[in-house]
Amino acid sequence: MLKLHVFASTAAGLFVYALSTYATYDAQIRASRKFWVIGAVAALVAQLLWTWLAQSTPDAKRVMAYALIWDAGFALVSVLVPVLLYGLRLSPWGYVAIGLIAGGGVLLKEFGFS
Repeated sequence: MLKLHVFASTAAGLFVYALSTYATYDAQIRASRKFWVIGAVAALVAQLLWTWLAQSTPDAKRVMAYALIWDAGFALVSVLVPVLLYGLRLSPWGYVAIGLIAGGGVLLKEFGFS
């Protein structure tokens, strides 16, 4: 069963990363001084959320599973934000990356860390 702190920290971490990714692709924000502030604050908040999640999870196998979920989520956010918000198109390698992420999710579910 997914605990509330796992869901909350993961959702908040992905939201912060999505904002950071949005700032990366916005030319006006990227050219301003606040770009560094956004990046630093996003990195700090995401790291604090991950540290809270890892510390509150006593089982090392669950921490590994959560790490895979976070990594897959961040990879999907970094691919989907520019596609959905800026109309950029994926290269063939982008589709391969999404396939690998999905395949990893299937493997985790099938042979996972339960």
